[in-house]
Amino acid sequence: AKRISLTGGITLTAESLEIRLEDMQWDNDSQAARSEKPVVLRQGNSELRADTFVFYPRGDDTEAGQEVLVLFNVQGQIDLSPSPTSPEENAPAASEKSTPEPVNMNFNRMTLSKAPELRLLNRRLHAITGGVVVDLQSENEPPAKMEATQVTFVYQEKGGMLPESVELSGGVRLSGSLGTIRAQTAK
Repeated sequence: AKRISLTGGITLTAESLEIRLEDMQWDNDSQAARSEKPVVLRQGNSELRADTFVFYPRGDDTEAGQEVLVLFNVQGQIDLSPSPTSPEENAPAASEKSTPEPVNMNFNRMTLSKAPELRLLNRRLHAITGGVVVDLQSENEPPAKMEATQVTFVYQEKGGMLPESVELSGGVRLSGSLGTIRAQTAK
């Protein structure tokens, strides 16, 4: 068979990732699984909801040999907290200071309110394109809003789940407690 169709309350699990959907079609020619119905992804404290998705277990035209998952019209929350074994979590507490704390952009939760296309490579967030609106939350800082045409996530460590940096391009707007910043690109 060149195509296989699955229907009715499908749950896919791989390690800590869970995907729930109502139907899915596998196509041997494109080596892709897709659904034109809503899908929910859960991993740890993160949950994303998308209108549709395409999954390439062995890569697509741009990322050969890598697991690629593309979600369309996405909303939801992504947990950006370091894992308990990460160096940030195990660092000793800073001593009391009399000077004001510096302004840091350390957020532990990202809420996607507009994400037309979201790409994951090897189960890590890779890029969001098509006009992105994100609310960033922190336990210690006031919330901030980030808008851009495209957001790309860059990873230092091959297996690390948290990005080393985030690159924004096209109509960048960052707004928060310090005001609003506009630019064409930001890192």
